[in-house]
Amino acid sequence: MNEVSKIDLHELTVSRRTFVGGAAGLTFAMTVSGLVSEAVAATGRDGDNTVNAYVTIRADNTITIMSPAAEMGQGIMTCLPLIVAEYMDADWDKVSVETAPANHKLYGNPKFGGIQYTVASLSVMGYWDPLRMVGAQTRQVLIIAAAEKWGVAASECSTEPSRVVHKSGKSLTYGEIAAFAKPPAEMPKVDPSAVKNESNYRLLGKDTGRVDVPSKTNGSAQYGMDFQIDGMVYASIHRSPVSKAKPVSVNEAEVMKIKGVKRVISLPYGVAIIGDTVESTKTGRAALDVKWSEAPGDTFTSQTAIGDDLKIAADPASKGVTWKSEGDVAAGMAGAATVKTFEYTSEHNYHAQMEPMNATARVSPDGKSAEIWASTQGPTIAQLVSSKVLKTSPANVKVYPQLIAVASVVARSPISWSMRCCCPR
Repeated sequence: MNEVSKIDLHELTVSRRTFVGGAAGLTFAMTVSGLVSEAVAATGRDGDNTVNAYVTIRADNTITIMSPAAEMGQGIMTCLPLIVAEYMDADWDKVSVETAPANHKLYGNPKFGGIQYTVASLSVMGYWDPLRMVGAQTRQVLIIAAAEKWGVAASECSTEPSRVVHKSGKSLTYGEIAAFAKPPAEMPKVDPSAVKNESNYRLLGKDTGRVDVPSKTNGSAQYGMDFQIDGMVYASIHRSPVSKAKPVSVNEAEVMKIKGVKRVISLPYGVAIIGDTVESTKTGRAALDVKWSEAPGDTFTSQTAIGDDLKIAADPASKGVTWKSEGDVAAGMAGAATVKTFEYTSEHNYHAQMEPMNATARVSPDGKSAEIWASTQGPTIAQLVSSKVLKTSPANVKVYPQLIAVASVVARSPISWSMRCCCPR
C-alpha cells in the first residue's frame, strides 16, 4: 500500500461541474472525497471510450449503472448498483450493470483513501453514503427537468419506478426526460436526512437476482483469461523459489530453439518466456534450467518456524508489531491476580484464484501508454505499478477489471501465536 499512499488525494476533490444532456441520454458522474459525494456532469464516454460516470439513462429508457468494486463471487456487482437504483427510483428490470474502469477520482472507495480497492468486506460500508447520494441527486435532476417541461413546481412531482409523476396524473419516463433535459448550472443539493427511508425500499433488502449469475451459468462470463486481442503473444513466468532470489544463469540458447518461443527475459524475481502460443510458453518454461542467487529465505521452513514463532510470541520482552493499542497491558499484567497463557497454531490459509494469475496488456508503440485487462481487486494499484514500469503518468494507463474467480485453499505452512490474559485482583 506504500505506492497507493503516494496518490495526490487532493485530486479527489472536484469543484463545481455541470452535466450534459442530449438526445443520446443523460450521464451522471460522482466523485468522492472522504465521505462527501458530489454529483457532477460527464458526457458518458470520453475520447478513449472509457465510461467515466455512474449512471447513464438512454432515450429508450434503459439505464446503465457502473459497479466500482471487484466482483469475485460476493455479489457486490449487484449490491452497489442496487443502492443507486433504489435511491434514484429506477426500474431494476431496465438496468444493466458494467464494471467501472480504473478511475479513482470517480470510483474510489473512501474507506481506502479514495482508491479502487476491493478487500475486507468494506465495499458496501465505503460506498453506501456516496451511492445513496448519487442516486438521490440523479432522481432530483429528473424531477426538476420534468417539472420545467410541464411548467409546474418540482415539489408537486414524485417518482415511480423509472418515471416522474405529477400530482395531476401525467407522467414521463426517465428515458423520455433524458431525451430533452437541459443541463442545470449545478447538481441539486439533497439533504442526506431527507433521502428515501428504509421503510420505503423497493429493491434493497428484497430477493433480487444477482446480475453476474446468468453469464456465469451460460458460459458467457468474461474472466481475465478470456480476453483476446488480435496479434497477441503470450508469456509465462518461472518465478524464483524463494523471495528475493534472482536468476544468475539461464539456458536461454536452448530454450530459444523451441518452436514458437520468441524471447527469454530475466526478471528480478524470475524468468519470463514469450511465445506465439500458450503451449510454446509452457514448453519453454518446462525446459528452463535456472541457477538462482542466494536469498534470506533459502533456509526457511515452516516446520521449524513454528517453534521459533511460539518462543517469540510467549516472550514478554519480545517486541512485536502493534496492530491496535488500548489501555495499559503491562500494568494490567503486573497487577493481575492470575495470568493465564495460551498457545494457538494454525495453517496458512492460501487465498487462491481458480483461474491462473493473468493479465492482458496492449502497450502503445512509444511505450508511454497502455491498456490492461485483468481480474484484479486493486485497479488503482495496477494502474500505479504499470505506470511506474512504463515510466509514465498513471493517467496514461487504462485498466479494465474483469470478473474474478477465487477460492480459499488451506496450504501446509503453519502460523502460530500465543496469548496471555490476566484476571484483575
